[in-house]
Amino acid sequence: MSIFKHGPQKLLFPNQIFKLIPRTAEQKTTQVHFEVPLYFTKPEIKTYLERIYNLKVKNVRTVIHEGNLFRPLGAGKLQKRVFAKNPDKKKAIVDLFDEVALENRNVETK
Repeated sequence: MSIFKHGPQKLLFPNQIFKLIPRTAEQKTTQVHFEVPLYFTKPEIKTYLERIYNLKVKNVRTVIHEGNLFRPLGAGKLQKRVFAKNPDKKKAIVDLFDEVALENRNVETK
């Protein structure tokens, strides 16, 4: 669980996973996309990347993608009334001051 307080910063990031999303052709070299936990805020994402990976973060934007509803197979007679939902996902779009080389899944600044 993460803790963020203004003033003297008290931060705790045990077992948090930021999944790096592969770069597309249209994406800038100073921009990186991550899949982050839903409860992370923009200041927490920025602090996490600056302290753990030593990246100079310029801006952080977030998007929450809601999971799709679907009818599971094998529900029998109740199939018309039973729904399930895929989990929600949060994507962080991070703009950096320096260009980043994302080769072999290593994040290195140039």
